[in-house]
Amino acid sequence: MLLTCAVLRDDLLGRVREHVESLFKAVEAIALLDMMVSFADLVVSDESGPWTRPEITGGEGGREGGALAVKQARHPVVCHYVPGFVPNDAFAGRFGNMVVVSGVNGSGKTVFVKTLALVVVLAQIGCFVPAEAASIPIRDRLLTSLSTADCMESNLSTFMSEMRRAAYVLDNLSPRSLVILDELGRGTSTMDGSALSYSIAEALLSTPALSFFVTHYRLLLLSPEHHQNGGLSSSYGNVKHVHLSATLSDDTRHLSFKHTVAEGPSSITSGYGIALAAHVGFPEDVLVDAERVKGLLEAQEEMREEGRGGREEGDEEEGWKYEALRRLMLLKEVVVGEEGGEGWGEGGGRKTQEEVRELLQALRASVRGREGGGEEQEQEEEQEGGAAPMDEAE
Repeated sequence: MLLTCAVLRDDLLGRVREHVESLFKAVEAIALLDMMVSFADLVVSDESGPWTRPEITGGEGGREGGALAVKQARHPVVCHYVPGFVPNDAFAGRFGNMVVVSGVNGSGKTVFVKTLALVVVLAQIGCFVPAEAASIPIRDRLLTSLSTADCMESNLSTFMSEMRRAAYVLDNLSPRSLVILDELGRGTSTMDGSALSYSIAEALLSTPALSFFVTHYRLLLLSPEHHQNGGLSSSYGNVKHVHLSATLSDDTRHLSFKHTVAEGPSSITSGYGIALAAHVGFPEDVLVDAERVKGLLEAQEEMREEGRGGREEGDEEEGWKYEALRRLMLLKEVVVGEEGGEGWGEGGGRKTQEEVRELLQALRASVRGREGGGEEQEQEEEQEGGAAPMDEAE
């Protein structure tokens, strides 16, 4: 019986092998048909919003792709589970290939960048995209660093795992890549995390790759030299700042999320962490103590800023004093002159009384200018004093 079954099995497999090429083609056709039916069913049955056919740009032989532009894009999964999902626009192109995304915690930054990644993937596999309009450049790589989990199997901490992903992104970066980075450097000190994030951003800016960089670090949002300007955008013209809108109450205890993308960095730079802690039910005494510590830290920062400003003013004052002393020494030289000089004229070692008077008046004018003296006081003293005696000049 077993021998008969083995013979029948071998006979069947032999006949199948004769037609294996046709069977593989049939499997591929059925899989492709199943995918197309699934896409069509998704587009027709989705009630969360419109799906549109994207415009694909940057094909073979073109430049490093066109601009990535989407209008009212939605996350294809989250929009089904979150009522009132807020769609957003996005743009990144050749002259603005890095978008720095800021905003308070929970405002929707991660969902925003994940939406863009999914829109690009759906467009390149041949599906309509969840947006009102979309122009998608062909990308050859999608490089991301989104999660903050550690890797116990590889003996990697959260920060080490994050840095390994960032290193992979930099090593495999191409001109046609789409890079999504979500808050790099959270697992180390603020200074080191800011420095690493800034340097990684500069490395990305050296290529035409499109990148979306989510961060809270003020070093990327504010200029190190001029805090009123945009950080990266003050040095690089191809950087664009956007933020997810939110409002913080005056008592810093309540946050209101709008989930809409707006131009520029976020105006809320502190206080939102305590507001979120209050939202999840932190004890009141812990919140009060956190606000007290936050106030002390802000006061220390203000004192450091004032100290830096005072040192700059002090340096300027010392420089002015040095200049005044130099002028007095010069005046002494021209009055006393060289030994053996003859006469008061230009050929001798001494100067005339009129020349000395002019030098003294110039020095007095500079002193009054530093001390806030006006021109009227100078003119009055000139009228009252007349010619300065040579004894005073000496």
